[in-house]
Amino acid sequence: MDKLLFGTAGVPESSKKKTTPSGVEKIAELGLGCMELEFVHGVRMNDETAGLVNSIQQELGVALSVHAPYYINLNSLEEEKRKSSVERVVNSAIVGKKCGADRVTFHPAFYHEMSSEECLKNVKPELEKILSQIPQGIRIDLETTGKLSAFGTVEEILALCNELPGLSICVDFSHLYARSLGEFNHYKNFATVIEKLGKQLPGYLKDVHFHVSGINFGKKGELNHLPLEESGLNWKDLVKVFSDYQLAGLIICESPILEKDALLLQNYYRSIC
Repeated sequence: MDKLLFGTAGVPESSKKKTTPSGVEKIAELGLGCMELEFVHGVRMNDETAGLVNSIQQELGVALSVHAPYYINLNSLEEEKRKSSVERVVNSAIVGKKCGADRVTFHPAFYHEMSSEECLKNVKPELEKILSQIPQGIRIDLETTGKLSAFGTVEEILALCNELPGLSICVDFSHLYARSLGEFNHYKNFATVIEKLGKQLPGYLKDVHFHVSGINFGKKGELNHLPLEESGLNWKDLVKVFSDYQLAGLIICESPILEKDALLLQNYYRSIC
């Protein structure tokens, strides 16, 4: 990927039809460059619709990513739930590939009072199953998590990436801010993460996958998403880091005012480049 694209997590609010094909068309009409397919409540798209989405995204040049279902926990204490979690990710990848998406993200696991090391040890074989079953051309990007009870710090995910070829990361900067209880919120913090990604994942900075939105948090981390300008997240410094490090890839906005904040990010980025 040769440039930084901005888009929405799901169909833009201003889309006349709340369907994925119409959403992709609206993204192009708005002048945005990407959209995340929200399979968060289940993968419910037939082959005909997936084929239509693929045709539209190719014609309009809209890049697509996928968010797999929320009901995933690769560290579940129940074997059946781990098996179902693997199946949900694989199914998301298969349908996403048919749509023309090239990456799938999801929240990997909860600690269940285990140590980070124990959780990582349990999650790894489940990820190996996923990586062995997904179609070629789809990247699995584990998302950094915003709740203190959830496995998914930058360091934990990068440790898995170092052990599992083909695995990558989706950095949700809002989650990092919430998980730190507001401490992770300065240019230097953002730049440190970018530099770490560049060192540990060769080529990643030219094909990043990031989530950004405003966010509300409590003592246990993430509570809910907010519009950017209603949140304390220092999003302008974050976008400046994107520009200064000449990143390319996808920036997915998860704000409650989807396209308004996606355009806010894009317009600010273009104003400082």
